[in-house]
Amino acid sequence: MVGLETVKFRGVRQELGDPTPRSIEMEGWFQDYSMFKSEKDRLRKIMALDPSCCGPTAPGPGDLVIHHRNYRAELTAEQYEKLIFKDLDYEFYEAVLRDAAESAAGPPETVWVVGEFNDEEPLFKRLQQDHPNVKRAEMVEDQFHAFCFLSRAPRLVMAHSTFSWWVAFLGVGTEVHFPLTKQNKGVTGPSIAVDEGRYVYRDEAGRVVPPP
Repeated sequence: MVGLETVKFRGVRQELGDPTPRSIEMEGWFQDYSMFKSEKDRLRKIMALDPSCCGPTAPGPGDLVIHHRNYRAELTAEQYEKLIFKDLDYEFYEAVLRDAAESAAGPPETVWVVGEFNDEEPLFKRLQQDHPNVKRAEMVEDQFHAFCFLSRAPRLVMAHSTFSWWVAFLGVGTEVHFPLTKQNKGVTGPSIAVDEGRYVYRDEAGRVVPPP
């Protein structure tokens, strides 16, 4: 192997298509679904989580799990305004929970919210006030166990997050609520929408929309 190159996303296909022996440093997150689609079954097999590492904690079969990324708490106001992805508003989650209550699967027994926040976090506090079955997943100790817990959710609500995308992609959920933005659709960035029937695509107001 000779040389070292930093590959930006826009040129990744050209760079990887060049057979010249060299080392390539991948900088950033690569989520273009077209890069994984043909190998998704193999990827899921080799990246499967070991249940013995995840431990016994898991959502119940009738539960719904929300991943709340909570960017506002992690970043300064200036940094947050520069983000392409934003935290989803209350209306998004309210629409999901309303639809879940009326679905064939029936209302969730418990709605778990996973993320780095406390009971006073505004979104969580409002959800809990309006929905008595909403609980914070306090038993999730770190990001690895958060990944385990989320990936075991029968019904999952994704955040605008690479972490969420991989949780859903590798997880067992039969119903995955996927927030669509212009970037998700490939207008300003990679297309990361997955062509599987278990995904329910929603706009930022929580309305169900056709797959992109």
